[in-house]
Amino acid sequence: MPIFEQDWLISKESIPFDELKLDRMLLDVKQVREVLLELVVQADYTSEERGYLVNNIKH
Repeated sequence: MPIFEQDWLISKESIPFDELKLDRMLLDVKQVREVLLELVVQADYTSEERGYLVNNIKH
């Protein structure tokens, strides 16, 4: 998965960040969170599965 192969995650050296890059990452996280929240209401989960999914979204 490309998101886990980014330099800032795998490099042992410090990697410069700018505000634009951080803003883009925040937007990506918010979009993924929205998709996951939509899954909670659209799919047929057991209460245990739904609880696990919601817990993962929150944390």
